[in-house]
Amino acid sequence: MHTFLQRAFETGNATRRLKAGAVLAASLLVMAVPVQAQVSGRASATGSDSLSLNGQNFQLFGIEGLAFNQSCFVDGQPFACGASATRALQTLLDPAAVSCEPKGVSASGATLAACTGHDGDVAQKMVELGWAFADPAVPDAAYAAAEAAARDGRAGAWRGTFLMPPAYRAQIAAIEARYAARAGTAAQIEAEAAIVAGAIDLRGLSEVALEPVEAGASAPPLEVYEVHFGAFRPGFISAAIEPPAVFDWQAVAGVLDGTRREGVAEVEAGVAEAIWDELAARPAQTIDTRNADGFYAALKSRSAAWLAAGRQPILYVMAPDLPNWVRGWFAGQAPVGAEVSRREDRADPAYLGTIDGVDVYIGPGRQRAALLVPSDILSAVSYRTDADGRVLALSVDAATNAWVVRYGMALRWGDDMLTWLAFPQMASPTPDAM
Repeated sequence: MHTFLQRAFETGNATRRLKAGAVLAASLLVMAVPVQAQVSGRASATGSDSLSLNGQNFQLFGIEGLAFNQSCFVDGQPFACGASATRALQTLLDPAAVSCEPKGVSASGATLAACTGHDGDVAQKMVELGWAFADPAVPDAAYAAAEAAARDGRAGAWRGTFLMPPAYRAQIAAIEARYAARAGTAAQIEAEAAIVAGAIDLRGLSEVALEPVEAGASAPPLEVYEVHFGAFRPGFISAAIEPPAVFDWQAVAGVLDGTRREGVAEVEAGVAEAIWDELAARPAQTIDTRNADGFYAALKSRSAAWLAAGRQPILYVMAPDLPNWVRGWFAGQAPVGAEVSRREDRADPAYLGTIDGVDVYIGPGRQRAALLVPSDILSAVSYRTDADGRVLALSVDAATNAWVVRYGMALRWGDDMLTWLAFPQMASPTPDAM
């Protein structure tokens, strides 16, 4: 069997036959962990309720802090209360060593800890200053009293209006879900338009516009394929905003647009990969060659009939196995009498040039063999449409946090036999095998 697509079309998220995905549920409970030793040293704030100490990251136990990029409002004007809260925590940590005693692990994987600084309980002090709030899931009378006093004294964030951390997280999660869905839909529409137009990069194979086949209609057998590409992990909005920005929709829009473009590229590459996989299964012959002259002679002999019929032959050579003689063809070392040229309409960087009418590309192949085919071997492509006329079905796989695009496609090939031109087999690497 051919080791096909070792691969110019690697996308990192392979196209595959349809498989069911499991959905995983995440527990919101704090998980018990083995007791760890107390840690002491100079600490740095990494958020309004988190810090780094001796290379370890801790989240303050018993409180909830403002998100770093969160805005609060005073007299209708926003201010960076999340950043202010983080600075307040750093001020508490700065003067002396801090000691932290691990208490467990949160559902997000953060190590919870009770930390003590020069002013005593760091978490309680943040609540007293109005920059953090008692965690309702961890009842503590001292924290509750400190929060009530800060609210009454309009300390910290309490001098204005703001969303409490759970409400802020829920609001951001809702915004993320809404905008992620829009980005996914945009990727689906754009990729579908490219597929229908036949604008898929097939490295010189004739672009064949796909023919729609309504669901239930008589058609060639349609294989079902799927393409996975990255979705948005919770918190992508905050991750998109570089400090000290508070909330920059331009940054978020950049992430959304980037994921849309990634999705379109993954789907297009996935369709191309599926076509190459199907091509690899076509009937084939292998011609062994002993040297560069034999390889060139086999190329000319096998492509002669296609050229005589006005068809365009294409030679695909895998990049890792690109022989020196193929490089030499387009570097002034062509065989005697060979006609070497370059087509001006070939913008593809994988296009190396044309020798005696054969277009040569770096592309899919198998180890130590180049693939020779006519460009029009793919004669027709059909795809299934749904009741709304859509080609691509978009969903989210919760288990892998990836968007999944599914489509049904049938390919019709010409009767031509594929030809593999095998390179000389040598016991050790030589210039010819490079």
